[in-house]
Amino acid sequence: SKPGNYEVTYEVIDTDGNQATFTRTIKVTEAPIITGETMTKLNPNSVFDPMSTMQATDKEDGDITAKIQVVSNSVDTSKPGNYEVTYEVIDTDGNQATFTRTIKVTEAPIITGETMTKLNPNSVFDPMGTMQATDKEDGDITAKIQVVSNSVDTSKSGNYEVTYEVTDTDGNQTTFTRTVKVTEAPVITGEATTKLNPNSVFDPMSTMQATDKEDGDITAKIQVVSNSVDTSKSGNYEVTYEVTDTDGNKATFTRTVKVTEAPVIAGETMTKLNPKSVFDPMSTMQATDKEDGNITKQIKVVRNNVDISKPGTYKVMYEVTDKDGNKATFERIVKVKAMEKKDKLIVQPVLSALNLNTQQPTQLLSPSKISKKLPKTGDKTSQAIGWLGCACMALGSLLFRRKK
Repeated sequence: SKPGNYEVTYEVIDTDGNQATFTRTIKVTEAPIITGETMTKLNPNSVFDPMSTMQATDKEDGDITAKIQVVSNSVDTSKPGNYEVTYEVIDTDGNQATFTRTIKVTEAPIITGETMTKLNPNSVFDPMGTMQATDKEDGDITAKIQVVSNSVDTSKSGNYEVTYEVTDTDGNQTTFTRTVKVTEAPVITGEATTKLNPNSVFDPMSTMQATDKEDGDITAKIQVVSNSVDTSKSGNYEVTYEVTDTDGNKATFTRTVKVTEAPVIAGETMTKLNPKSVFDPMSTMQATDKEDGNITKQIKVVRNNVDISKPGTYKVMYEVTDKDGNKATFERIVKVKAMEKKDKLIVQPVLSALNLNTQQPTQLLSPSKISKKLPKTGDKTSQAIGWLGCACMALGSLLFRRKK
């Protein structure tokens, strides 16, 4: 059991009493020695070299590592577990040595979390949100997770990748890739400014549409958040819209609704005319609009049946339209007066003794009553003759009485 040199002495005696001795030297040699890791830990799927760390030496032969033979090796690094590798070496004296090595294929840590994360535009992204790491030997090693790369930009829609890495105490390393998709918000389109005529019907959904890159046409999902439009009162109003897609992205839209003011037509509501007067339907008429200013030239006479040759009451209808399409109408009453009957007057001849020119009886007409709003018309000369005739008649009567 102990290497070294030993002697064995032999003796023999024959019948004559002769004795003989013999000495034999026994050398107990040393067996070779195999050294190496008795326990080796391997990461999953790593390459295992069974000769790594292994050496063999012999007292007489020296280094005989090259003579090591792997007798058995069942290591499978694709499966965690304990395996044995058996080695053998023989020196030149025939001494044999064996060695058994335990190989432990460890389990890599596991990283768990969302493999696909959707983010709304401009939202805050926490790369560690939902991420965890566990190891069979070390337990919870979430705190050891490292973010290797992160290119996420939530201000721009698109797909991004975040890479994570964790290492356990055995040196096993695990990586994890997470896809982050920054979605696009839906888009609401429609009239930003809408003009409405007074008292018109307003449909808040007119012209409005909503589309989403993923969901397509989502007009039906548009919600009217606020609507204060009152078409009975002119002014500016706002209508606010909102739509949400299936990713939870929201879009808002504000529409300005302007209820315009109708134009105003001004003029005589009642006009009196004498027979055979000239009637200008545009006289006294004016039209103004809050936005367009003076639009008198745009007034249209839509109805005019005035006949000044026939006494009676007539209607003239006016209409004007501004640039916003607002219309205003105006009704004017025109009254044509009847012609008055002529008054007849007989004048007596004037005596020649007065040295006055005799005049033929003159038929006088009483002055026509003229509307205050129309200029006086007629021949002033006939009026003067009438008054002169009356004066002559009065003077003639006076002289005739004195003569009697």
